[in-house]
Amino acid sequence: MTPLEEAPNLDTAFTHLTEGLRVLLVEDNADQKYLVERYFRGSTAVLHWETHGKAALELLKEEDFDLFILDIMLPDLDGWEVFSEIRKIAQFRRTPVLFMTCVVPQSLEYPSSDENGFCRTLAKPAKRSTFRKAIAALLSH
Repeated sequence: MTPLEEAPNLDTAFTHLTEGLRVLLVEDNADQKYLVERYFRGSTAVLHWETHGKAALELLKEEDFDLFILDIMLPDLDGWEVFSEIRKIAQFRRTPVLFMTCVVPQSLEYPSSDENGFCRTLAKPAKRSTFRKAIAALLSH
C-alpha cells in the first residue's frame, strides 16, 4: 500500500508525503504563489519561488529539489521549455512535476507520464483538495 492509501485522510497523507520536501515553484503570479503556500500549510515542505524560467534553471545548479510546480505561461521561457531543460539534468530526470496552468480546462486535467518520470497537469485555480490529491499521487508514484 502507498502512503496515500494507508492514510486515514488526504491531509494526513499530504503532510506525511511532503515532510521535509524541497519544492521549486516557478510561477510569475504572486497571488498564485500565495495560494500554493496556503495549500502547503501544515507541511514541513520548503517552498522556493522563482518568477522566471531562466532564474529557476540557474537555481538548479546550486539547489536540489524533490518536486517542481511549473506555470506554463512565464515571462521568458514557458513551462514546457523549463520542463525540457530540467529533464536534461541527470539528478532531476525522475523528479515529479506538477504543471499548473490556466490554458487547460479542468475537464482535460490528467495524469501523464513522460519517458523519465511522472508529471501531472492541473487547471488554475485548483481547489486545495485537488492540488493536494495531485501532489500526493505524484509523490506516491
